[in-house]
Amino acid sequence: MLGEIQVCLDDSAREMYSMIDIISNLKCELGEGLIWDPALNLLLMTDITRNRLIAIDVYHDTYCQWDMPELIGWVLLTERRSTYALGLKSGIAFFDTTSQSALSWVNREFPYDPKCRLNDACTDALGRIWYGSMNYCDNTKKDGKLASISGKLHPKVHDSGFTVTNGPLISPDSEYLLLNDTLKGIVYQYDFSLTSGELSTRRIFMTFQPDQGFPDGMCFDIAGNLWLAMWGTGKVLKVSRQGEILHEYNIPAPNVTNVCFGGVNLDRLFISSATIVLEESNANMFLQSGSVFELKNHGARGYNSHLVKLES
Repeated sequence: MLGEIQVCLDDSAREMYSMIDIISNLKCELGEGLIWDPALNLLLMTDITRNRLIAIDVYHDTYCQWDMPELIGWVLLTERRSTYALGLKSGIAFFDTTSQSALSWVNREFPYDPKCRLNDACTDALGRIWYGSMNYCDNTKKDGKLASISGKLHPKVHDSGFTVTNGPLISPDSEYLLLNDTLKGIVYQYDFSLTSGELSTRRIFMTFQPDQGFPDGMCFDIAGNLWLAMWGTGKVLKVSRQGEILHEYNIPAPNVTNVCFGGVNLDRLFISSATIVLEESNANMFLQSGSVFELKNHGARGYNSHLVKLES
């Protein structure tokens, strides 16, 4: 059920969170990978470090979850109902939530390095997966890479030298791709060719100082604005196409991880969060850390995600 925001702050601070609801009683250690499934009216996500895939019915405030054999960074929609593409530590697999069968592995060539895992992903309009990796033993190392995979082809690495790769996200018009190097506080922009599946002309779209937070998951609205979760400061930013911050929304959890439009009209904005590496003082103050939140009265709508087109 929708919960009351429990924050040990004064009345003025409570007013700051008046636009926030809590979705179900779910608490994640490292909630991530939000995506809306319009066929089933479900919000899908992962709890990375607990190896869990989660499906939330946001209309009845219930959820179910499935244990995975490895760390699970992301979930994407496929052309098959109830079947999802999962980004696990060692590669991509299909999983049918209506079946008791094991995972169907698609590809385990990327991220190659046993110290690395998959972290975040999106699908382009032709059904390719764009996905990043990171060193999960030491996330300050610049071992992160950006790759794509299409059909029966092998993964192709497009860029490297990142800390924690987040995003990636392709613009609604398929003209450019955004990628976050989270610990560096940089949002990169690349020119993108949908036809060839190639990237070019990397440039900096936005930069953030540590006291502003670290750019994590993100999505677009139908006006072309970017919605960006900022790890460390408990903020969601609404950003213009030119990289101007239009609005800052405060979330009652310091470590927000992802944002996603959902609901039957795609006008509900959901935000995931984490309890991992939360300082004790913040854990005692922000009691709903790890929850999935909904931001109300934001006045925006989003897009349905593209469907993965890969063969197992």
